[in-house]
Order: sequence, then C-alpha cells, then structure tokens
Amino acid sequence: MTVPPIPPAESFNGSEATQPANPETPVPAASMTRKSKKHVYFGLGGVVAGLGVGLVAGLLIAGSLAAQEDAKAQAEADAAAVASAQALATALPSAAEKCSGDSTTGIEVMDQGQSLSMNTSGKKSSGTAIVNVVCVLKALDAPDVLFSKLDSTRALDGTQSTEWAGYTASWTLPPR
Repeated sequence: MTVPPIPPAESFNGSEATQPANPETPVPAASMTRKSKKHVYFGLGGVVAGLGVGLVAGLLIAGSLAAQEDAKAQAEADAAAVASAQALATALPSAAEKCSGDSTTGIEVMDQGQSLSMNTSGKKSSGTAIVNVVCVLKALDAPDVLFSKLDSTRALDGTQSTEWAGYTASWTLPPR
C-alpha cells in the first residue's frame, strides 16, 4: 500500500486552522493547533502580582520600622526632659544648702524647690552676705552677664531680670 504524498498546507493566518485538501489524509497535530500565549500572560501576571505584594509588604514593614524609631526617639526625648526637670528641681535647694553655710537667713527655697528668694543684708535690712548670693548663682552656672547686670543696677532701674539654662533671675534694689 502506498501513501499518497501530503499536499502543501495552506498558510496560517492566525484565525483558523488549516484543513487538509484530502479529508482522509492525516495532518500533523502541530499544523492544526494555534500556538497559545496564555502561559506568557499567566507568567507575567504572576510576576506583576508578586512585585505588588512585595512592594506593599516592604512599605508596611518600612512604615512599622519608622514608627518604632520615632517612638524610641520620643521616649528618649521624654526621658531627657524628665531628667532635666528633676535636675532643675534639685539644683536650687542644693545650691542654697551649699552656699548658705550654717545660716539660712536671707536664702529661702520656695515652691517645692522650684524657686529661690535671696535677700542681702544692708543698713536697714537683714539677710545673707553678697558672697552667698554669688556662690548660689555660680552653683547654678549663671552667666557672667548676670553678675555685670547685678553690679550696675540702680534703685531707679526698677525690677531687672535675665534668663539662662532654664532659670530666670529677677532683682531690684531698694532706694537708699
């Protein structure tokens, strides 16, 4: 038995499979099927979905880490502020105790350690010696400009004040 030769296939235009000229002649399967690109699209879709999920997860993790770092920085700042407030609260009583010696006349700690009143002695009043006032101010790291202002204040100037490192000092001189 002889098999007739396979006639040349018609060209494939992409919309229909070619049919053999003789219906009894077998046609190779490759010429009857159209090549599918679904696997390419499916693969690209998987890559895009994977990148999207990875990007979202990365952003969530980065946001969480940033929030943790912000919370840690805030906690450290709060702890430093508390420590600074505690140091200020004990600084005034410590300086007063250190510099007043045996006498507490003229130096008074008030407002639970938050303020300090110092009165110096004069012709008409009793109080602490000026060296004790200078000692307290130096213990509180008062700037040199404060001492200059104290030295140059006159009774006519009224109440004077200056600020430094969380402290405010105000003073006045009574008329002579």
